[in-house]
Amino acid sequence: MNTAEGHVLLFVRWLDGEKRRALFYEAAPFSKTRATERVLAELTAAGYVPLRYRKIRE
Repeated sequence: MNTAEGHVLLFVRWLDGEKRRALFYEAAPFSKTRATERVLAELTAAGYVPLRYRKIRE
């Protein structure tokens, strides 16, 4: 999931107060972007490592 030219998940917001489920925008090369609901424990069990880009300016 965190590979060059691979699958991308962009965090949108939490769906519950416990921060276990989240809404993501998801895309892969040559596919449409879609909104998906994911359970964070399942993502981390599959090897997902969240990354943060710290140079975003509002």
